Amino acid sequence: MLKWEFYAGDGVSTCPFVFSPTIGKDGLLYASTSKAKIHCVDSNDGTEKWQFAAESPGPGGHPHNFMPPAIDKDGTIYATLLLGRIYAIGAGS
Repeated sequence: MLKWEFYAGDGVSTCPFVFSPTIGKDGLLYASTSKAKIHCVDSNDGTEKWQFAAESPGPGGHPHNFMPPAIDKDGTIYATLLLGRIYAIGAGS
């Protein structure tokens, strides 16, 4: 039985790829996409808490993939963009 569903698209004609999510000890799920976004979703009901979008586009003006994020013990989220950038995102962003 399906518990919930979250759509990571932004109303454009193609939906981004969503990579393996990471779950924090607070129960929040962090999913990265091929449109250089990270979505924070409540793992109980699928509601989006926040999203982070990288500002710099890749070659040709297109954003690159975020790899699945890692979370440290204080809740900071670390994500790498295939452009070679590493982002540290504060918990509760």
